[in-house]
Amino acid sequence: MEKRRFKKLNQIDNKGYSLVELIIVIAIIAIFTGAALITLSVMHSAKAKEASITFESEVSELLNKSKGNAVDANLDGVIDNSDKGYSLGLRVHKNGQKCYIQKVLVKDGAYEANNAFEKANNHNDGKGISLSASVYVEYTDFSGNKTVIGSNAADTMLIYFNKRGACVSGYGVYNFYKTDGVQVAKTTINKNGSFQTK
Repeated sequence: MEKRRFKKLNQIDNKGYSLVELIIVIAIIAIFTGAALITLSVMHSAKAKEASITFESEVSELLNKSKGNAVDANLDGVIDNSDKGYSLGLRVHKNGQKCYIQKVLVKDGAYEANNAFEKANNHNDGKGISLSASVYVEYTDFSGNKTVIGSNAADTMLIYFNKRGACVSGYGVYNFYKTDGVQVAKTTINKNGSFQTK
């Protein structure tokens, strides 16, 4: 008889979660979700900033190599007549979901595609240095025309300098954005070859 009474009392007391307990659980879940979103946003900002630093570093290296240096376009260790007319360049392009910074050869103002130099000097099967998929690059020339690199297959930017250090192609402003459209950094390349990242 007492066992039955005890069971009955237990069943009456066991009402499930109270409203206060449910609110506390929901509040804890909301706090953790908010913290995760903030962390994700900070990570995407860091990747976009890192992309702009990588870009600036590659432009700086290109400028230094371009000044007064002949290019061994054939990678044969001998600079001869077949190498004349070649310059070093950078090509900013999109392949799949990512933007890449690719070291390329330029001849007569145009990008020379798929050669031994390109394969030997670039990571990712010749595509170049990979930027995060959570970053996109927008180029604005000094006339105000904007191009989101990779929005069309043909939208690539070719940057190269002459032997005096002036920028022949690709001068303008490169804006680095997170995928949510927030601008994180920008690099300006001037026609005289100077450049700066903010």
